[in-house]
Amino acid sequence: MKKLIGLSPLYLLLVLWVLFISVPLLWIFLSAFKTNAEIISSPWNLPTEWQWENFKRAWYDTHFYRYFINSVIYTAISATLGTLISAMAAYVLSRYKFKGNRLVYMYFVLGLFVPFYLTMIPTWQLFRQIGILGNPIGLILLYIVWSLPWSVFILYGYFEYLPQELMDAASIDGASDFQIFHKIMMPLARGGLTAMFVFNTLWIWNDFLMPLLFLSDEDRRPLPLGLVTLFKAKKALADWSAILAATVIMLIPVVVVFVILQKQVVKGAMAGALKG
Repeated sequence: MKKLIGLSPLYLLLVLWVLFISVPLLWIFLSAFKTNAEIISSPWNLPTEWQWENFKRAWYDTHFYRYFINSVIYTAISATLGTLISAMAAYVLSRYKFKGNRLVYMYFVLGLFVPFYLTMIPTWQLFRQIGILGNPIGLILLYIVWSLPWSVFILYGYFEYLPQELMDAASIDGASDFQIFHKIMMPLARGGLTAMFVFNTLWIWNDFLMPLLFLSDEDRRPLPLGLVTLFKAKKALADWSAILAATVIMLIPVVVVFVILQKQVVKGAMAGALKG
């Protein structure tokens, strides 16, 4: 009983935090199915009739579907390559000791203390000089580079604490370094890899500043910028239902990814906390 009383303030804070997050999301979801008049006159009531037409208008007007496809491509490629490259770097730095090993690792870690705002102007000038300004490839490279410091820092701990005996046994059996990494170490660090993939996915999917600076072509822009374009177009018409429907469309993929991989994310986070 005393333990429950001691934990009750923590549970209360967690409940308040869940309400703080879920109530606005629930309101957005329900309002996306209302008419514009209902959103204004009865914002807290359920829709009298579910307006699926709102999603059709949001999807096709201002070519919102194109922004959605762009976001899927940018996020999938950047998050996958960023996590994979980080895993390879973290594995080598944690398991192989060579001259300058610690220096290279600290180089990655120092990237955590460099805000993007300090580098965006030099990066913009560099992209313009080498001819990839406005090219999606440049944006993908930028996402990969900025995901490395945090991902390497987290994954380093996972690979560092894996049993050395497994590597030795596989090496004796004739496995190459890449086979040891691919077939033994990566499966063992699956929780950490999944967690970093999800975190990178959430960040890239919702990022607004980098596409704004480095993609000038309207047709190449991702969802956050597409939502602004749709908002400007629909605000003049007071079409709030289409704006909220577009917001729901943008939220659905990340929610689905998190729900599918939540167990791996929680396991990875707990393992990382224990190892740290």
